[in-house]
Amino acid sequence: MFDIIIPTFSKVLKSVCKNGMTMRKEAKMDKKRIGEVGEMLVVEHLSDMGFTVIDRNYRTKYGELDIVAIKRGEVHFVEVKTRTGDAFGLPGEAVDRKKQSHLRLAARIYIESKRLYSYNVCFDVAELELRYIENCF
Repeated sequence: MFDIIIPTFSKVLKSVCKNGMTMRKEAKMDKKRIGEVGEMLVVEHLSDMGFTVIDRNYRTKYGELDIVAIKRGEVHFVEVKTRTGDAFGLPGEAVDRKKQSHLRLAARIYIESKRLYSYNVCFDVAELELRYIENCF
């Protein structure tokens, strides 16, 4: 897991929240917005690591593939899990057997539709935890 502590957390919150929200409401951003921020950070991180992101949010009847990236002859299907706390466990723990099965089926559809037969396949999970510590000193 890469644990991201954002020194300008309020800027990130403000950029993804509606105008006029109070800080309390900002902290309770909807899950979709939190996920979008997480995916943007992961795409940047993957690019920095030499991956080429070829698709995002690819939808199939089995679910969505968050990020599809290629590096050194391998196609990586990256499931992004972002959390703002640990009340529901670690982010990656949400990728249970059922979710893994759906990701495999969705990846098979993707590979067939894009004709990526010559690539090795990898399934990755990017865990992000956004933490904000108010009045910490």
